[in-house]
Amino acid sequence: FFQQNDKAAWNEAGCRGAAERFESVAKSHGNLVAAQFMAGLSYHRCNLVKEAEGAYQAASRMKGDPAKIAMALSNLGEIYYRAGKLDGAKQYWESAVKANGKLVAARINIATLELEQMRKIGDRDSKWKGLEADARFNLSNVLGVDSDNVAAYTVYGLIYMEGHKRNKNRLDLAKLLLHEGKKRNEKYAPLQ
Repeated sequence: FFQQNDKAAWNEAGCRGAAERFESVAKSHGNLVAAQFMAGLSYHRCNLVKEAEGAYQAASRMKGDPAKIAMALSNLGEIYYRAGKLDGAKQYWESAVKANGKLVAARINIATLELEQMRKIGDRDSKWKGLEADARFNLSNVLGVDSDNVAAYTVYGLIYMEGHKRNKNRLDLAKLLLHEGKKRNEKYAPLQ
């Protein structure tokens, strides 16, 4: 049912129907985190944020599949980010990474937040280097798991573009990373 809606177009009735089916399975099987996570994802597809958040919260408190718990935490981070609650978003993403270090979305999102902070404070601020180092660490981990991740290459390139006024070599690194991301994107672009 979820896959059929994914192929077609989601609507509120479809989202609620899928979520209810998954919640029913989750209630019958108390440790089946995947079902509770999928309930949250079903709500999320239609931007039913309050319901999605509740389902993800429930999944994050369950015993069971740590990968699905990490995914629920990561999606909670996205909900908080979109609501403008940046500190909460970062906490959820960091918790997701602690639960599953190979979770690429959470790491990219942390690096993106750090890029935003770098832009706000400028490269002369003492916190800038720490933010940059942590962002690079997260993006390197993403590329270690998924060497074709276009988003990681893009954010990495943007990280290196910051501070280029003090160090022109950073632009060369940024160009290389952005070019690599473009190559990876073209590699997987659908044929026209």
